[in-house]
Amino acid sequence: MYACVARAALSAAVPAAAFLFLVAPASGGLVLEIKPGEPTVDTPVTVEAWRWFMESSYRETNTTYVLSQFHIGVEVYVVKDPIGLPVETQVGGTAHLGLLPAGRYEVDADMYLQANPMLPAFEHYDSGSTSFEVTPDPATLALLAVGGAGLLASRRRRHAA
Repeated sequence: MYACVARAALSAAVPAAAFLFLVAPASGGLVLEIKPGEPTVDTPVTVEAWRWFMESSYRETNTTYVLSQFHIGVEVYVVKDPIGLPVETQVGGTAHLGLLPAGRYEVDADMYLQANPMLPAFEHYDSGSTSFEVTPDPATLALLAVGGAGLLASRRRRHAA
């Protein structure tokens, strides 16, 4: 079961709108963040997928993504180093998607872990999903509204004459 919660700004220098979603299993786990908070067709979009580990020996090695139509698949690869401190550590990766066309996007993210550095295999460790909407730029919508109003006014003048 996934819970969606709003994330507060980290400081006054970071606006609250910079973060849209935090989606994590209710018991903790993989967190997905979509940035910026309200993406438009004129703003580059990033997806961050991360989770907390109970020691500092975990680190991200690679993050990949696949964008097809309105679906984004993100994969984060994490390795466990042999020595780590018993300190809670946030580990994850970022997918820089760039500019996206308007529409609703579904995001599925998977984290793979190489727990034993002596073995080359990565095993599925955690997953999460969310969705977000990319909207047309507000200025574009305003221009469309003004153009539509002008078109209606010209039609009324023709019918009145």
